[in-house]
Amino acid sequence: MYNKVMATPIKPVVIDNIFSEDEIESIYNSVAKVFAKGLADHDDKYYYMTKLTNNGFVAILDPSNFNSNIKDKFTATAAKIIDNPRGVGFLFARYTLDSGSFPSLMPHCDKSEQKMGLYGTVELRKTLDWDFYVEDEKFDMAFNRSVWFTGTHQPHWRPDLEFGPKDYYDIIICQTVSLDDQYLLTDEDRNIMDSKAGATEQKYKHLFPKGLAKQYEVDGCQ
Repeated sequence: MYNKVMATPIKPVVIDNIFSEDEIESIYNSVAKVFAKGLADHDDKYYYMTKLTNNGFVAILDPSNFNSNIKDKFTATAAKIIDNPRGVGFLFARYTLDSGSFPSLMPHCDKSEQKMGLYGTVELRKTLDWDFYVEDEKFDMAFNRSVWFTGTHQPHWRPDLEFGPKDYYDIIICQTVSLDDQYLLTDEDRNIMDSKAGATEQKYKHLFPKGLAKQYEVDGCQ
């Protein structure tokens, strides 16, 4: 029988130096292999990545491209924050103009989980600094710094940032749920989250005018 009461979203948590130097090198060795195969097969290093032009990034969506210790580290970290986490899913994303559009992250709540979802975003290598917000709380990001939050319930976003042709911003982000949580999100719950994201968008629209304009120009942004 499913729970009738929704759990309480967590207070966002910052964890620094989540990955060891060897694990960072492992991540980038995996990325380099994807780049090399794309160049060898199609003269396009992004060929085997997914281009999300609406959001301005290219992504490796399949965790099997990475060493299993990356998933293990994410799962172990999640277990410090929520009870009994499911094995995590994760993706690597590079924000870049090579995606076909300028990078943006508008206020939104994720809809990829049927239950309350824990998300962790980790800053990796970059040429630019880019702040991260969960609702009203600003996080000054740094290399190998992670922010953990309830991505299904807490609107999260970034302000506009000017990217040049050679600029990039890499993240690796994971998601999981507690296997102890049996509450399934309803359409009404989703509508409430959408309303929260909309209110956040209106409150901070002065910080992402370009992203806001693109959202209305391109169907499906966020």
